[in-house]
Amino acid sequence: MITKLSVEQTIAIMHRLADLVNQATDELGSLDAILGDGDLGISMGKGFGAIRKTLEQVDSAKETPGSVLALAGTTLASAAPSTLGTLLGWGFLKAGNRVKDVPELNLENLAASCRTMVDTISLLGHARMGDKTILDALSAGADALDAAAKQGDSLAQACHFARAAAWEGFRNTIHLQAKQGRAGRYFERSVGHEDAGALMGALIFEAFSQGIDGFGATSAASSPSE
Repeated sequence: MITKLSVEQTIAIMHRLADLVNQATDELGSLDAILGDGDLGISMGKGFGAIRKTLEQVDSAKETPGSVLALAGTTLASAAPSTLGTLLGWGFLKAGNRVKDVPELNLENLAASCRTMVDTISLLGHARMGDKTILDALSAGADALDAAAKQGDSLAQACHFARAAAWEGFRNTIHLQAKQGRAGRYFERSVGHEDAGALMGALIFEAFSQGIDGFGATSAASSPSE
């Protein structure tokens, strides 16, 4: 059972996230075209493609999981030409800096890091949960991690709960009226459409959950039988 995330595992999760973003490029773009300018899929694809290339060149022996997240953040903010790219980049940066001195991330570390990401994006974007933004997925996922940590769940269980909560947060945006950015200009007409940014938030927790599941399967396969 995976109880902590190493540097190598954190890098693998970021690669998995880049894969998921690549697979969701069309959906991100289609949702963004309804309430925005339609370039979110391209922007996120470019940003996470840059993250992949950057992390392929790092020396994991010289990094921590936190420094990997911070490096992903600076890369995204630079490479993704969009408001969300900047906000999410700063979110990853601050989240990574929160745990930069921790050699391996346990559930409490991960929960604290995610909470920092939410708080950073909320502060810089002047938004909160319920505004029909990425925070509707991120906040829901972070809340689930916090709750799981308090009740002593495993890292894998916590990430499963967070993934489910984040996807529910994304789906619930269909009922919300946008209050921020380009989407906010549509007022009540924004109701009835899911938010592209919230989809991006759900993908982050999907990557962590899938990654940890994969690490667990690998460990089980490599462990000697009883």
